[in-house]
Amino acid sequence: MRHEDTLHGQPAFAARPAVGGLWRINFSRVEKKGDINWVWSPQVVWDANRTKHAGIIGMHLPDAWGWVQFAPAEGAPPLRDVTWPARLAALNLYYAQHLYMGKTGNFSTSVSALRPYLDHQITSPFQLAVEARGNSTFNATVTYGSAPDELRVRVREDRLVRVVDSSYYGSTAVSPVR
Repeated sequence: MRHEDTLHGQPAFAARPAVGGLWRINFSRVEKKGDINWVWSPQVVWDANRTKHAGIIGMHLPDAWGWVQFAPAEGAPPLRDVTWPARLAALNLYYAQHLYMGKTGNFSTSVSALRPYLDHQITSPFQLAVEARGNSTFNATVTYGSAPDELRVRVREDRLVRVVDSSYYGSTAVSPVR
């Protein structure tokens, strides 16, 4: 299958689908002017205000979506995205920053100010850093390991999450589920 119609708006830096690739994907349906919503997979995201994961209908929240695996015609064993724990920690920082903004009117320049709103089980394996410019922008970085073998994931205020360095995981970001 060629996917040309699904790739039309894809950013230039994003990987093209290929055998062995994993993408987050969501299918949803809204009926009766929003009174009935359903999605094809359970949707759970970090709620920084309640400091716990919560089920929501959030069709615009990629961290709540299911996965699609690009496999050869003969099939393949399930894969997992080994960068996902770091990307999930980055999204944790995203939610904490937006909650902090709602409470103070500015994004935090300090991880310590965000700690009360983080899921420590998810973020504890990583080094966390934030930089903010008032109430308009922030970058948060999650790092695992150290150079030359490190994984670095960055998220910004508009929710763009990017793996900026994945030398820790070699040339591929997926591995067989064990």
